[in-house]
Amino acid sequence: MADTVGSRTVGWFVEATVRDGRLDDFAALVDEMVAGTAAEAGTTNYEWYLSEDGTTIHIWEKYADSDAALSHVLGFIEKWSGRFGECVEMTRFDVYGDPDERIRETVGSWGPRWMGHWRGFAR
Repeated sequence: MADTVGSRTVGWFVEATVRDGRLDDFAALVDEMVAGTAAEAGTTNYEWYLSEDGTTIHIWEKYADSDAALSHVLGFIEKWSGRFGECVEMTRFDVYGDPDERIRETVGSWGPRWMGHWRGFAR
């Protein structure tokens, strides 16, 4: 039987490769994105990681529910997605939790791997 702890949450893991010569531009964009996302009440995790050689990023995002995730992703598309794609190439996109159909439709073209809650807990 699946564990229902945190079953309303939605999150995703993104891996991307930084395009040649774009790390400084990307750093400025990330600062803007972090500041903008900090104001979103339903965002519980928004963490960025950079490999030691500056070529690979990982992003871990988690939202209280599908409403919060949808609000964030629509804002991302409107404000930042163009510049994001100019600076990095996404190589992996895993969606976690129980996203509703609006999330599935909005991010489905990005080729996600859908990962449903199965076991464990969150604090």
